[in-house]
Amino acid sequence: MFLIYSIIYTIVIFVLFIPQYLKRPKELRWKWVREKLGSLPEMDGSFWVHAVSVGEVNAAIQLLRRLRRQYPDMPIVLSTITDTGQKVASDKVPEGVRVVY
Repeated sequence: MFLIYSIIYTIVIFVLFIPQYLKRPKELRWKWVREKLGSLPEMDGSFWVHAVSVGEVNAAIQLLRRLRRQYPDMPIVLSTITDTGQKVASDKVPEGVRVVY
């Protein structure tokens, strides 16, 4: 029974994954795949800010700038869940801030 469940689960995930992959802009597809599969840089000892919407990304920019000024050597990560959030974040974040899904 577990084997059947595992096979069905894998097929469903694969079928759901393809449309999600294809709806991403071409320049973000592989970044999205790598990060969804857990390929993230080492982030121990870093500040991690998560923003869901573009509005939250815009609001987080000021926080990120202050963190960067106050802690210039500290790794800072901004995570988003939308493609538009990724684009806005990539354009606006201070230098040295890593943007991930």
